[in-house]
Amino acid sequence: MALIIAAVALRCHRELPRALRRYATLVAGRVVSRDPDGTLLHFGALGWVAGGCTLLCVLIARGIQVVPDTLPQRAPEWTACVTCA
Repeated sequence: MALIIAAVALRCHRELPRALRRYATLVAGRVVSRDPDGTLLHFGALGWVAGGCTLLCVLIARGIQVVPDTLPQRAPEWTACVTCA
C-alpha cells in the first residue's frame, strides 16, 4: 500500500508542474491578442496577472511549516572497520 502511495505521489510531483505550465500558456493565449496592424494587446495585463500570482505564491509559501520530529532520520553512513583488515 505504501509503495502505491509513494508511486502516485511521485507521479503527481512530476505531472503537476507540467499541468500548471499548460494552464499558464492557455491563460496567456486567452489574454494576449493581436491588433489588425500586428501589435500585441493586453500584454501589460498579463504582466499584472503574473505579478499577482507571484505574490499569491509567496503568501502561500509563508504558511508552510516544517515539523522536524516527523521527518525520517537518515541512516548513518557505512564506515570502515579499522580492526577488520
